[in-house]
Amino acid sequence: MKSFNILALDENFQIIGIVSYTSLQWSRKFHESGTFSLSVPLGQYKNNWKYIYSPDRKEVGEISQINYVSKDGFNQMYVSGYFLEEELNRMIVYPYTKYNQPPDGIAILDQFPSSIYFNQEADWINQTGNASNVAHKFFNSFKTISFKNFDVNNPNGEQIIKSFTLDILDGTSEAGTYKTTDDTRNGEYLGEKIYSILKPSGASYRVRFDFQNGKKYFDVIIGKDRTEDNGTNNPIIFSTKYGNIINPNILISNSDYKDSVIQGGEITKRGNKIGEIQNPDETSTIALANTSSNAIGNFCYIDVRVNIDDDVWSRQGFGDFPGFKRVATYNAIDELKDRGQVINVDFDSVEGSYEYMVDFDLGDLVSIEIPEIDLSADARLIGCYETIQNGVWNLALEFGTPILRNR
Repeated sequence: MKSFNILALDENFQIIGIVSYTSLQWSRKFHESGTFSLSVPLGQYKNNWKYIYSPDRKEVGEISQINYVSKDGFNQMYVSGYFLEEELNRMIVYPYTKYNQPPDGIAILDQFPSSIYFNQEADWINQTGNASNVAHKFFNSFKTISFKNFDVNNPNGEQIIKSFTLDILDGTSEAGTYKTTDDTRNGEYLGEKIYSILKPSGASYRVRFDFQNGKKYFDVIIGKDRTEDNGTNNPIIFSTKYGNIINPNILISNSDYKDSVIQGGEITKRGNKIGEIQNPDETSTIALANTSSNAIGNFCYIDVRVNIDDDVWSRQGFGDFPGFKRVATYNAIDELKDRGQVINVDFDSVEGSYEYMVDFDLGDLVSIEIPEIDLSADARLIGCYETIQNGVWNLALEFGTPILRNR
């Protein structure tokens, strides 16, 4: 077993002491925030514990739940939470809301009780380019949210600018091959949005805490290719044939498979008043289909309702719908990302065959051979689940949908 020391930290990331846990679960995940949970005797727990840190792992956990249990004379505290990557989900990648400013410089949205502060808002709808660069762009644009609130206690309706910023600095990107991506501001949580940007490239992000300067950093990371035919890294092959995995659990499901999307609804072009001329509202009904091939597809439906002012209608070319159809295509692609055939593979790793975090690590692409069901595939390691109970360490591995190989 690799060493696994645990330290408790206070709200300022100062060390409180070593944690002598009775049980531990440390769940690292590649495309979502990982989690941890541990139990300690009641007398050891202190109410100023805020974070959990292991110098032997790459994650720092923030405590979000404590549970006191007294049973059969034993008093235990159960402590659990998420790793720091979950902090990004405090922010929202809100849709594009910037109206053209009228001549007097007062934005239309300022008439509402609360509105995004335009001087802080990103001036783009889509970001296109290298997935790593796009991820950093989304992070830097939405790590801060500023908006104007009307002071209801002020008879003049004075506006107060409120600003909230994640205490995380922009960091680095690991070297690797990232795909080109085109992503829209669509209301997702910031962390989940960045995961979706990086996932097609076999990449992810980490919130790195630097104890020397007491700062957190947003880093983009990318898994290594360790498949048997790669020409760069030492290959890793997990197989029941070689005896380096036990308790395999393979699930193959087409229950939610979809390859086509129909998007229907209404687009309303709001009228406005220009001088004495009133342009009325115009409503158009749309039905757009996005399919992956010319064959009969497996369809799902997305409801679309969009309101657009005259200026945006003209500026974006929505009158002929090219701008809307472009955005609709991206939305369809996003909808279908997780609707393919699902092949989940997880098993327990046999200690000693390959060394965890040395020969292979979370995010790596490795080879899997399960000859009992004639499965030969390359798959990305998306979950590493460590448990320590009664001094016994166990590592379970989970892989994403494999790329099947023909023999």
